[in-house]
Amino acid sequence: MKKNFNENLKDDLQYALGFNNVNVQGIINNYDVSQINHNEFTLITSDQCITGQMNNSKALANCSYFIYSKNILTINKEITIRNNAIIIPADTPFELKWCSNRKSISFIIPNNEILNISKIQMIPMSNLKFGDLVNQFLSLAYSFYGNDMANIYDVVINLLKKEVGSEQKELFIEIVEYIDANFHEPNLSLQDLCEHFHISKRTIQSIFSKNGYTFKQLLIKKRNFGIQNGIKTSKNPNIKKIVYNNGYHNYSSALNNFKNQFNLTFSEYKNSVSKDN
Repeated sequence: MKKNFNENLKDDLQYALGFNNVNVQGIINNYDVSQINHNEFTLITSDQCITGQMNNSKALANCSYFIYSKNILTINKEITIRNNAIIIPADTPFELKWCSNRKSISFIIPNNEILNISKIQMIPMSNLKFGDLVNQFLSLAYSFYGNDMANIYDVVINLLKKEVGSEQKELFIEIVEYIDANFHEPNLSLQDLCEHFHISKRTIQSIFSKNGYTFKQLLIKKRNFGIQNGIKTSKNPNIKKIVYNNGYHNYSSALNNFKNQFNLTFSEYKNSVSKDN
């Protein structure tokens, strides 16, 4: 039997979020959720449109505004969305324009709720990996709840966390590829990675941690594999030259790191390779 739209959406949410039992009508948590059209939001009405200008305050400096609109919504005269959502940083002045009969869902997200939320700000939700699922859910949520955001906040937040998490996995792969290409540089540092990928030191350390490494641990591992490969593929390996060509400043330090990883000294590994050949 063919499933209806609600059942398909429920299956998609279960798959995306890993929940065993997802209530399409929302998962209720005790969040302090606010509407954006409160005292911080000034509306100017005309015959056809409503234009809003956010009056930013220090209290909202570490927050973002999540807005879903069924009708046309224009942000700063640059981004236009329809049946779509967008996340806007609260510390940046912006203007919104709804064209007649606006049907929207909006709430405030504390930035510390989603690590690296800036990665998904000011991007139409439909351009994100899990964005269509967010939009589908919100199109139903409006019908069920109108502006009762507390009932749907948790589902949206978890989908957004999933979005940022998938981006960070892809970013970690790019970081590893960058280290693979540059570990032989003696002065390669965490700051080099921050500058190359345009992310903060705190963020990149968090990405390493989630993948079971520190920058230093991964760099040492790559250099040790480089030395191992150098010894293995050379007919008459000059071990000191191989060590320095793989980014080490200090021979003793390289020897200790190599022995800790492979439980062999350079000479012992060289002899084992010779026996195998």
